[in-house]
Amino acid sequence: MKIPSLVYYLLTNRYFLSGLLIIICLIAFSVIGPYVYQRDPSDSSGPSEVPPGTNGYPLGTDYYGRDVLAQLIAAIRNSLYVGMITALTAIAIGLMLGLLAGLVGGKVDTLLTSITDMIMAIPHYLLALLIAAYSPVRTLEMVGFVIGITAWPWFARAVRAQAMSLKNREFVYFSRMAGTSTLRIAFEDILPGILTYVVVAGISFTITGIQSEAFLSMIGLGPSDVYTLGKILYWSLVMDTLRRGIWWWWGPPGFIIVILSTALYYINLGLEILSNPRVRGE
Repeated sequence: MKIPSLVYYLLTNRYFLSGLLIIICLIAFSVIGPYVYQRDPSDSSGPSEVPPGTNGYPLGTDYYGRDVLAQLIAAIRNSLYVGMITALTAIAIGLMLGLLAGLVGGKVDTLLTSITDMIMAIPHYLLALLIAAYSPVRTLEMVGFVIGITAWPWFARAVRAQAMSLKNREFVYFSRMAGTSTLRIAFEDILPGILTYVVVAGISFTITGIQSEAFLSMIGLGPSDVYTLGKILYWSLVMDTLRRGIWWWWGPPGFIIVILSTALYYINLGLEILSNPRVRGE
């Protein structure tokens, strides 16, 4: 598919377009929000647990009198940041190991595949939990990195399969005849052929990062001293807000996690056109 027709399809695909618009709105909300709504999310001088719309608090306050909307603005930005760190980490590891195993083959392939299978046998949530539990520092970057280094195996296997398929093509054969190194073949011949899949996997890893951060934060192993969607949920659980009916404390961050995940999933559905011609009826 040519680039103009591809762009037209994506911009007329309801899944891709709706997901993209939601993501743009959430990013704009988290970036512009602090300048429009100038309240410190850590300021505990407000009244305790007032419902939305009371005393000038659009989303109410928590037990400590902190503005829930101000917390949410900061949390969306930080959770997206963790998701991007996760995606970059997992893509880098999976791409490197998958390309190396698929192109070199032999004992290298056997070793890397065995390592991948071994890590894949352990649920990545459990592995991330164990690493985070013993980590002395839990910053946004560290949590994103921990999630990323536990989530890459399935991607490495997929890249290996793609590389093994493409390395037998004529253009790769001619590159080898010309004396091109394996590294250059990987990045100049193989990578362009799987770039769409890499982008789709990156979005999937971003979803994984956002959801995993929420999971780790809700059990007390998330980033320290910053607001994330999971951290807001953690404090709402600690203060037993579900039983006491303080829905405005846990409802907005839970809703945003669902919306973020759904929007990114919709973008993935739209991008499937780039790697699956059957979707467009060809």
